[in-house]
Amino acid sequence: PPAVAIVVQLPTNASCPPPERVATVAAAAGVHAQYPARETAAALRWWCEPSRGHEAGALCMRAAMTEAIANANDESEKLAKVDELKTAIQAGRIDGQAVDATNPERHEMMQGWCSSSGGADAAGRKQACGRVSSRKDFVARRAVLLTWWCGEQGHAGSLKCKQMEFGSRIEATRAGAERKRLALEFKAGQEEGSEETIEAEQKQMMRAVCTSSHGKSDLFRSLCKNHVELR
Repeated sequence: PPAVAIVVQLPTNASCPPPERVATVAAAAGVHAQYPARETAAALRWWCEPSRGHEAGALCMRAAMTEAIANANDESEKLAKVDELKTAIQAGRIDGQAVDATNPERHEMMQGWCSSSGGADAAGRKQACGRVSSRKDFVARRAVLLTWWCGEQGHAGSLKCKQMEFGSRIEATRAGAERKRLALEFKAGQEEGSEETIEAEQKQMMRAVCTSSHGKSDLFRSLCKNHVELR
């Protein structure tokens, strides 16, 4: 069935952060690593098979409810299913669309699916699983940089370090409501010009790490050789 997008209207007094703050949050959470729709759907079917024991999780519960909406026989049934989904989101039983994008279970699902042997054509699977591998390396590099740049090099408390710390916390947080709270807290702490400051520190940090012993490691070697910002 086709994918169904569910939009929950924000209150009229809700403030929307500037685009650069949204970009900062997305980068910090690793949201840029989202996967192709077709392969994600194949992985979701694999992950939510009853034998795997994930059907009670937020990811599979949301998938089941959106599938029920797509398969509704008529408009009244579809609207009733949409109301059920909204109620489940408001009650915190499943995640809303934006919060769902940061669910660490999604990355666990893709890693598991890529390690399995089922589903999807070879080319699509290669592309999706390449992103899984890239994201795994991204998370590993972030851990090294938090220790080395923020700790050993004395940059703890900088905007870039705060961004990386936020990403790590999101990565380790299963509850959608808590991820939402962390995101709102992070956005509230971003001042005008934060994006430019973070970008400048990103370049400084990468130049420094690439000239250190870390730059010769498997984790950083290719990135340091090819990264345009370092030229």
